[in-house]
Amino acid sequence: MSGHAALAPSDAGRWSHCAASISLSRQVTLTEDEDDGAEGTASHAVASALLLGQPAPSVAPNGVVVTPDMIAAVKPYVDFVQLWPTQPMVETAIRAPSIHSMVWGTPDACTLDYKINVARIADLKYGFGLVEVYRNPQLLCYAAGLMDVVGPEAIDWSFELTIVQPRVWHPSGPVRTWRLSAAELRNHVRHLRSMAEEAMANDPSSHVGAWCRHCEARSICGALRSASLDATEQAGDATPVAMPNDALGQEIALLRRAQGA
Repeated sequence: MSGHAALAPSDAGRWSHCAASISLSRQVTLTEDEDDGAEGTASHAVASALLLGQPAPSVAPNGVVVTPDMIAAVKPYVDFVQLWPTQPMVETAIRAPSIHSMVWGTPDACTLDYKINVARIADLKYGFGLVEVYRNPQLLCYAAGLMDVVGPEAIDWSFELTIVQPRVWHPSGPVRTWRLSAAELRNHVRHLRSMAEEAMANDPSSHVGAWCRHCEARSICGALRSASLDATEQAGDATPVAMPNDALGQEIALLRRAQGA
């Protein structure tokens, strides 16, 4: 779920790519009409209640009526977490000082299995926008927090990060898990730490990309405006471009390199 930190893991999909998104978002005031996550918030309340052995509420704390469809949708997530051999921590705040002192949030569910040195994190995504688990910045922040909890002994641990997205079709199914070692996790933490430090600095840089779609600051972002104008100009240009074979090869190599980045 969303955190309330200056560098919330739930926003890491933005600040891990565009450091300026944090400072720009502070300058935007959102209205209640812009918050389209009410059903998602309600679904998390239902899931948490079921994991804690409580009945599903008829009305979520945010006032959303809980329907049978919502209860059915969160069941794959609840069933998955209940299969863990160790007791899950449900909606428990976690800090990740290895990334930055201002990074903290509340994973939907997580657990530390000291018997086999495995940390598990599960995140329920109730929306229709497809969320991939591989290299997911939000889950990496939570994993870094668990690694910080374990301490130096985490060098021998492995981490299982799971996205459960019941209402969107995915070739791998609604429950998708990415497993990585502590060494692999530390590589990702280094990148996140670098971006976090820049995001909290005085002059963070802006980078345009797919993450702009859900950024609260997109209406005031100069970089996005400039990129949009450039795209508009190019879209209106009907001048044919006949590239030689060597130039085509260089462009293909560049696109493949970007695809693998």
